[in-house]
Amino acid sequence: MRRWIVAMGLAAISLLAPLGGARAHFGGSIPNYPGATPKTLCYVIDKDLGCSLLAQILRADLFLITTAIEKVALNFGTAKESFVDHLSLAEAKEYLKQGIHFAKGSMEPKVQAIVEYLESTGGRAIVTNPENVERALAGKTGTHFSVD
Repeated sequence: MRRWIVAMGLAAISLLAPLGGARAHFGGSIPNYPGATPKTLCYVIDKDLGCSLLAQILRADLFLITTAIEKVALNFGTAKESFVDHLSLAEAKEYLKQGIHFAKGSMEPKVQAIVEYLESTGGRAIVTNPENVERALAGKTGTHFSVD
């Protein structure tokens, strides 16, 4: 059975569950407990990096991240913006290093999470929007990441 690692909301998980085992990890703040003081720390867990770690631990076949866009864009927000169908691990690392392609706090942590997953597992990853998950799984859309 294929194990899916999905960073998304419950609606998309319900779509994937019949396809063979969905796993999910959600981001956000760890709530304060009763009796917390002003000195109590509140941590934010990045859902993309959290999902990457979960995917690595489970040795998942596929790391799927859904977001607001159908494909990852290079030169995001510029006149040179272009959407990509595939990125190798080396390409993803180089684009991250350049620091100009992915929005900080948006696409950058997603690509970083995928890089960590690929380095650890040699698996594959996809980024797409929830309405295109089925098409992306069929290879018809989304940005697909692989070691080579």
